[in-house]
Amino acid sequence: MEMPLHRHPCHQGVEIVTRTSSFMTAIIAACAAALPNLPAAAADNGNMISTSQVRAFPAEAGGPMTPVDGSSFLMRTSNGVAFSLDTRALEPDVAYTAWWVVFNAPEQCATPYACGAVDLDNAAVEPGVLFAAGRVADAFGQARFVASIDYGDVPNGEDQVPNPERAHAIAADAEIHIVVRDHGTALNDADAREIQLATFNGGCAEGCRNEQASVHRSPLAPATDSQS
Repeated sequence: MEMPLHRHPCHQGVEIVTRTSSFMTAIIAACAAALPNLPAAAADNGNMISTSQVRAFPAEAGGPMTPVDGSSFLMRTSNGVAFSLDTRALEPDVAYTAWWVVFNAPEQCATPYACGAVDLDNAAVEPGVLFAAGRVADAFGQARFVASIDYGDVPNGEDQVPNPERAHAIAADAEIHIVVRDHGTALNDADAREIQLATFNGGCAEGCRNEQASVHRSPLAPATDSQS
């Protein structure tokens, strides 16, 4: 099922597109307020809510990810999942996209319930890389991404599921990484900018790059002191 592409009402005057599901109300509520002071995971009216630090990818492969000034809020409902991610560590006036990176069977990851890029090539993990949202960072390098998706749904827009082997829809107990991807300076042409904000490699002559991520462990993961 293809979900409509919206210009999001929470960000008047700022370019943002997001692919949303039938329970948009939940994410608008999350968008309208600052992230609540919640423990890493909590239940609210039967919904599972988690918060997580935003971290930057290393400049060199194999290096550690480092915390940045940002956090994300994720809600799992009986119908699907929604998130709001705020970050203040981006480049001004640059186009970015956010992606659901999904590990539906996190117990099958190389390190169970602590999945990583290597696990995307393991079919037993049932991985998914799916478009979530796109926006242009403001003059201060700040951005908020919001998106939601129903269980069983997969975006079918061009270049919104970049690898058919990583096309699994999100399951209720999946480990979910929200990945922010850099597409270069926002283009002036509206159609070209729309491609930047809604595709995996739009606007990148030499390839786009992953900049940040925020990890939400599976509800089935063993309890830890904090989110990674």
